[in-house]
Order: sequence, then C-alpha cells, then structure tokens
Amino acid sequence: MTEPMRELDTAALRALGHPLRVRIFDILSREGAQTSSSLSEMTGESSGSTSYHLRILARAHLIEEDTTRGNARERWWTLPKGRMLMGSEETSATPAGLAATQLALTELYRQRGEWFLRTLQERLARPEEQWDAHLTFANLTLTVPQYEKLAERLQAIIDEVAEDTRDQDDADAVRYSIRLDILPSQNPPRTREAR
Repeated sequence: MTEPMRELDTAALRALGHPLRVRIFDILSREGAQTSSSLSEMTGESSGSTSYHLRILARAHLIEEDTTRGNARERWWTLPKGRMLMGSEETSATPAGLAATQLALTELYRQRGEWFLRTLQERLARPEEQWDAHLTFANLTLTVPQYEKLAERLQAIIDEVAEDTRDQDDADAVRYSIRLDILPSQNPPRTREAR
C-alpha cells in the first residue's frame, strides 16, 4: 500500500531552513536511518549539535525515531514512509510560506547538487570499478497535459519500485539515489490577449 503524500507546511519548511538540518535530512534520505553519532561523523559536527538539530526535525515531523533499532542510549532516526511535497500552492500562497519554501528548496538542491558532483567525480576517478550509475538527459517539447502525464508516469514507477523494495534486506542490495527534476528550460508562452 502506497503511503499518502504529505505536503510540508510553513513550520516544517522553516525547520529545514538551516544548512545542517538540510544536510541531516538529505543524509537520512540517501543513506537511511542514522544516529546522532553517525551523523556527527558524516557532517564533522559534534554529536550534541546533530542531536539538537535532530530534535528540531522530529518536532516538525520531518523525521521520526526508528524504534526497531538501538537502545536507551542510542536512538536511531529515519524519514517517515511516504513522499513529502515541498512548495505546494497552498503553502507558497503566503509570503512566509513562499520564503520558507524558497530557502528550504534552494539549500536542499544546493547540497544535493554538491553531493552529486562529488560522488560522480569519485566514481570517475575509479574506472576499474563497475559503473553503476544511469545518467539520462532529455529535452522535450511538451504541452502542459503531456508534461503532467509524463511526471505522473515517472513518479508512479518510482513509487511502485519503492513500495516493492521498502523492507528489502538482501545483502547484495545497494542504496541508489534517484532524483527526478522536470523543469521548463524557458519561460512558458504568455497567454495572448483577445483583440
């Protein structure tokens, strides 16, 4: 059963308005459940700092404790199941919501872009290893209904595979980061005024 999509409100987006919280959120998204200690090692921050930012993300319901792991001394944190929508029309309709959306999305894409380039460079520096990345670039000329149909189809495929592999614990399984960006490469045409 596919989990419902959650639209992030202004408060949740504000919680993502800090570079370290965005980095923690992105690490949990890419790498799976972590502790404040493991996040400390990955970010170079103190475990006290990562613990503080984990609590803020948890209060905003952006992450949750993974109660299947750890003990009283070691808490594991993960993303809730299901997709999150950043930048909904409703949230972006207010100045505060728009500002929070812009800040969160800009920081998330900046950090994810840096991670992508760093990872790609590391892979290219080791040509003897198996190439296990699929990079596709396409520029299409679409009407709005065609764009919407394409976006729905691609998202449905991702959702289906995510559901089928959610609890997979195969020793040979590797985490893959999938990023789907569909943006117009030019401004849409203006509606012609009736003469």
